Amino acid sequence: MVTGRVRLVASGTARIAGGDGGTFAIRDLSVDGARLVGRVPLVEGHRVRLELTLEGATRLVEADVLRVD
Repeated sequence: MVTGRVRLVASGTARIAGGDGGTFAIRDLSVDGARLVGRVPLVEGHRVRLELTLEGATRLVEADVLRVD
């Protein structure tokens, strides 16, 4: 059975755009989201700039915080 998901090993950091709001580790990265782990609380609706390092290449992506657990 094929689920349509691709396994990807990645590491990176996320930073809140436009400020010094802290750095987060990126966990559970998928095509539709990621879990951010850090000491600074995130707020739904915040814009974050993600710095992803995949296979030695770094890319910047902006995203919205949709849910806070």
